[in-house]
Amino acid sequence: MLGTTLLLALPRASAAQPAQPPSAQPSAADLESARELFKEGREARQAGDLRKAIDRFKAAHAYGQTPVTALELGRTQMQAGDLIEAREVLLSVARMKVQPDETEKSAAARAEAADLAEDVKKRIPTLSVKLTGVASDTAAQVTVDGAAVPIVGLGGIRKANPGKHVVVARVGAHEETRNVDLEEGKTQELAIDLTGGQGAASPPVAQDASGKTISPITWVGLGVGAVGIGVGTVTGILALGKASDVKNACSDTHCPPGTKSTVNSGRTVATISTVGFAVGGAGLIAAAVGYFLLSKPSPTATRVTPVVTASSLGLDGTF
Repeated sequence: MLGTTLLLALPRASAAQPAQPPSAQPSAADLESARELFKEGREARQAGDLRKAIDRFKAAHAYGQTPVTALELGRTQMQAGDLIEAREVLLSVARMKVQPDETEKSAAARAEAADLAEDVKKRIPTLSVKLTGVASDTAAQVTVDGAAVPIVGLGGIRKANPGKHVVVARVGAHEETRNVDLEEGKTQELAIDLTGGQGAASPPVAQDASGKTISPITWVGLGVGAVGIGVGTVTGILALGKASDVKNACSDTHCPPGTKSTVNSGRTVATISTVGFAVGGAGLIAAAVGYFLLSKPSPTATRVTPVVTASSLGLDGTF
């Protein structure tokens, strides 16, 4: 019975396509393939293999685009939770031109498809995304499972199938990802905080109490200076200790053989101490250059500029 209905419906549905030439009419092979696929789809659905059933019904529907194949495809998609896809297929039945000799089976399929399309509409979840922490005119981007969501007034909605979805919100180089689990027939609101996104690409600028923007060279110089002086101080103390040990062990200009290694290690740490103080001093000089010459003053900040002439050395600035 079903095979006969499908056979009769396929030619009429194909002929209903106004842009299709006569050569697009299903061939005998098309019709036989559609009947076999339709049968396999029903058997797979009865066995509980909904994914296989959907694949078979899709193929059968592609051959003829009939109300019967669309109805069975949409019904199976609903059972599998593919509510968005099911509604689209069921709504497509109303766009199929009714043929004068259409069978009662096809007419019944049209009516049932229209009812199911309204029923499934109530089951489709809605995801409402709200962005916070950014200005209303910010060019933010939101995707749900990779599909772009239009954002209006830092908010957007997306219809989706029930189940798990991945939401990504992005502004500039800042990105936030959220996982949501939508339930049938419900609207779920998701707030995503993008605070810091507009300035995420630029690190905060250090300023002193007067509002001057401090050059990074200042901080590097201070770091190098602190390390150099620290090393110089520690090794200097070690050198003094070794010198004291040698002095205690020696009598006038005579020193026992065992003190030679102490003298050598003392000279080594003394050299390290000297180098450490030299590096530390260079670091402090660099810090001073970075602060006084390379840092940018604010409009009301203190400004100091070295002044060197042939007869004098001084400072010029605004205080």
